[in-house]
Amino acid sequence: MNLLHVSSNDLNETLHDLGGILDIRSNDSLIYEKCDFLDIFKKVQQQFIEEIQQKNATISVEFNVKDIYYPKIYLESILSNLLSNALRFTATNRAPKIEIHTHLEPEGTLLTVKDNGLGINLPKYKSELFMFKKVFHRGFESKGVGLFLIRYQIESLGGKIDVQSEINTGSTFYVKFLEKIYTNTLIQQ
Repeated sequence: MNLLHVSSNDLNETLHDLGGILDIRSNDSLIYEKCDFLDIFKKVQQQFIEEIQQKNATISVEFNVKDIYYPKIYLESILSNLLSNALRFTATNRAPKIEIHTHLEPEGTLLTVKDNGLGINLPKYKSELFMFKKVFHRGFESKGVGLFLIRYQIESLGGKIDVQSEINTGSTFYVKFLEKIYTNTLIQQ
C-alpha cells in the first residue's frame, strides 16, 4: 500500500507538471506588461531569503536594461528557477556567489545568471539539459522540471536559453528575450 501511495503521488505530480506545460502551450491570453527587472528580482529573492542567509550567499545584480514588456508570470518563473538552481546546486567548500545581469544586444535583451556552484558536465549532458524530468546531480531535492519549464516558456515566446558550465566551477545561463513592441494599440512581434 505504501508503494502504491508513493507511486500515485509521483504520477499526480507528473500530471500536474505536464498540465502546467500544456497551459503554456495553449495560453493565447498572456498579458504583456512593463516588467521592472529589479522589482521582480526582489520579489523572487524574498522566496529564497532563508536559504540565502543559511548558505551565506552573495547575490549581485546589475540591470543595464531596467525593464521589458513581457508576461510577468513568465519572467518571475524564469528568475525563480534560475535562482533556485544556483542556490540548490552549491559546492560544499564555498559560499554561493550569484551574479545576475541584463544588457541590450542588437537582437534584444539578454539576461545572464552566473553562479559558482557544482557546474554541469556539458559534454555528457548538454543534449538532455532542458529535457523533462532530467536530473544531473543526485542527492538534491530536484524533480528535473524547472529548466524544462523555463525553456518552454522562453521559446514559446520566440526567445532562447543557453548555458556555459564547468564542473565544480559553476554555470552561466543566458536568456535572450524576444519582446513585443508596443505602439499605441498595435502589438507587433
